[in-house]
Amino acid sequence: MSVKVTTRGRIELDLGAVLDFVVAQAVGLVQRRTARGIDLDGNSFKPYSPLYALQLRSVGESDKVDLTRSGAYLAGIGERSRTMTPTGARATIGPGTGTSTEMPLPPPYVFDPKKTPEQRAEAFADWKAAPKRKGRSPAHNVLARYISIKFPHLGLPPAEMKQLAAQAMKVALKQGR
Repeated sequence: MSVKVTTRGRIELDLGAVLDFVVAQAVGLVQRRTARGIDLDGNSFKPYSPLYALQLRSVGESDKVDLTRSGAYLAGIGERSRTMTPTGARATIGPGTGTSTEMPLPPPYVFDPKKTPEQRAEAFADWKAAPKRKGRSPAHNVLARYISIKFPHLGLPPAEMKQLAAQAMKVALKQGR
């Protein structure tokens, strides 16, 4: 007597684990691209206004547009919601509700072009010596609404989505082994 063993093709996938992978990768893609100063279309961000760039340089900061002045905004991007169904999974990523330490910049009057260079230097010295209010920025999710208008950075362009989908498929297929 012989025994024939047959198996039917059924693989149990842990969609939660696949989604964990996808979320981590998507967050990293957004953070790295943004920190390089690249928008959703693959272009460099538009430059800051001349006044804002001057304000940044005056306190020793770079005027490169990368949305990383304190670093907290980009670091706070993560998973905000998740939906799991028997046939699929979905996650939303974005900035959190945290805030950054306020990092004051000299007010515009310091750089008034009607002032002589000596007057501007004096106004800057006065501003620098004045006590600064210790505050917090608006919540990062609120800032994102404004920042994203001039510097579209949240989301994945088609090429990144395609790359991430291929990676997610590999992760899912490895589960079936």
